[in-house]
Amino acid sequence: MARSPAGPWPSPRTEDATPPATMDRSRGRLSCPFAGPNQPLYTAAVLQRRALLFVVAGALLVSASAVAAPSEPAVFPWLAAPHTGDLLEGRFAPPEGFARVPVAAGSFGAFLRRLPLRPTDEPVRAFDGRALATPHVAVVALDVGARDLQQCADSALRLRAEHLWARGEQRRAAFHATSGDLLPFARYAGGEQIAVTGNKVRWRAADRGAAVGEDNRAALSRWLDDVFMYAGSMSLAKDTAAVTGEVAPGDLFVQGGSPGHVLVVLDVAARGAERRLLIGEGFMPAQSFHVVPAPEGGAWITPAPDGSLKVPTWPAPFPRSSLRRFAEP
Repeated sequence: MARSPAGPWPSPRTEDATPPATMDRSRGRLSCPFAGPNQPLYTAAVLQRRALLFVVAGALLVSASAVAAPSEPAVFPWLAAPHTGDLLEGRFAPPEGFARVPVAAGSFGAFLRRLPLRPTDEPVRAFDGRALATPHVAVVALDVGARDLQQCADSALRLRAEHLWARGEQRRAAFHATSGDLLPFARYAGGEQIAVTGNKVRWRAADRGAAVGEDNRAALSRWLDDVFMYAGSMSLAKDTAAVTGEVAPGDLFVQGGSPGHVLVVLDVAARGAERRLLIGEGFMPAQSFHVVPAPEGGAWITPAPDGSLKVPTWPAPFPRSSLRRFAEP
């Protein structure tokens, strides 16, 4: 974001506003050699021209400041330092003739549109650091963790949790386990955790020394590890609702099952009734969240006429009926 000028524009100095003049010492005042004794020192036309000059000069100052000022680094809570690289919306312009659809400020879609990206030559990496051959057009700067947990549905849940954290609403973060039990972050932050025996979930006091606190990132990670372990593509049906209108940034294509798969709609561009989608996914094993390439090349994917979506990383199309949406705060 360009910075505004450091202070208010300077007022014209008196000497700058004075036309060619001589001092009439006998009368103790300035007299203009171009004005008669009964004529004003400045004509209306002169004043208008000078005012216009100051307006133009001020506009040039503001324009130069906007061009010269560097962009401020974007801050993301999960990154150790401010992000100075590309954001999603900056790297992927809409296709020619298309425009990004509007999103509400603070919405999940607005959050996804500004995700930070790693450099263009960055490979998709597994949780253990191995470079993978997963097809992709960009890698999102989002950590995966050191365990094989943050896979496809887990990546969608992670992004949703980070969105709530960014809004200061992490206390609202809660997802269902496949068993149907609700796992709220607030209980982990308050010093609890779950214990699972078979299909039974019970709550107990957190282990000694476990991270707690609503503003503690380590507590969030502790909760997310259990969410990733016990939630999945099947349980997402309990945390989302079917989409009946147009596809929007923040929506999910969900094929529940074992294995199932989840795609995240990162952005949408429109031209009349036509739509183009930017799609993100995690995968198995747990790996970098990445932007999926279009089957025909490029990044923007064209849905089929019936609204279904085909991606090169999954064998079956995602039907329009698989489109889901988190409830907005």
